[in-house]
Amino acid sequence: MISTTELPPVPTSPPPRTLSPTELPPWLQNALAALDRRVEEGALSVPLLPDAAATLLLMTEDEEADLDRLTDVVRSDPTMAAQLLRIANSPLFVSRYPIASLRVALSRLGMFQVRQIALLIVCDTKVFRVRGWEQAMRSLFGHSVLVALFAQEIAKKARMNADEAFLAGLLHDVGVPTLVQALVEIEPRVTSFREIDGLLTLLHPRHAEIGARLAAAWAMPPRLIEAIGYHHEPHLARSDGRNALVLHLANQLAGHGNATPAPAAPSGTFEVAREASGELDFPAEAAALGLIHADIAELVAMRQALTTKATTIS
Repeated sequence: MISTTELPPVPTSPPPRTLSPTELPPWLQNALAALDRRVEEGALSVPLLPDAAATLLLMTEDEEADLDRLTDVVRSDPTMAAQLLRIANSPLFVSRYPIASLRVALSRLGMFQVRQIALLIVCDTKVFRVRGWEQAMRSLFGHSVLVALFAQEIAKKARMNADEAFLAGLLHDVGVPTLVQALVEIEPRVTSFREIDGLLTLLHPRHAEIGARLAAAWAMPPRLIEAIGYHHEPHLARSDGRNALVLHLANQLAGHGNATPAPAAPSGTFEVAREASGELDFPAEAAALGLIHADIAELVAMRQALTTKATTIS
């Protein structure tokens, strides 16, 4: 086993203050119970893809997609058009020369990178947006981009599909804003509740399941859906769990590896997430992915550069 003293340190955020049910006002307890029922009954709505994004994702599955039609689809959504150009010129998608037109951007990037950018835009502008929770959602989106970048690097070292790993990392926490938005719809007073971090721990046990539902609704590949659904418990994945292992390790490397979800209560109700010891010890995931100590050390050393990249987007 590799101890953390042998690895460069990974900065971690202090654990959020946990809340017990007795600390919650009755109206919030009732709202959480209603949310729990929606989840159990499969009645929880997930964000829909905007028409332009849905068409773009479908078209980019074909490497020979018509460039003029792709350009027209993007232009039909002015927000997506502006954001695509901004992200295409960011350090995340390095280009030797500035990209000034949509058509040039689409031709240079390639289909999968266009797909990545489309999902980045949807997550940024549609999913990680909850009234009253702006700061928490921006922080969570930034974390998701960083996890995506780490997942991409881990997948390269493990000789797996790095592009899909990026998408899985980007979407791994989409269940959180989906749950928060549903809670706000049930009880608008949630927007003024100040114990945001504590409330997030109450939602934590459900977020992977809901994230997988959203990924399925967006027609993501089955292996990506499974990775999202089991990224905190990769050993429970129905396949070999390698994609979920990539996300699990990326999540730790991104600095959020010191909290683990509580096991689900027999009744299916929300529970407070337990805090682990805070040690960052990755050998189990590394060994399962065929990585060695040097790979982990290199990944940890990348953190500052990847964080800088992530901040250009988030």
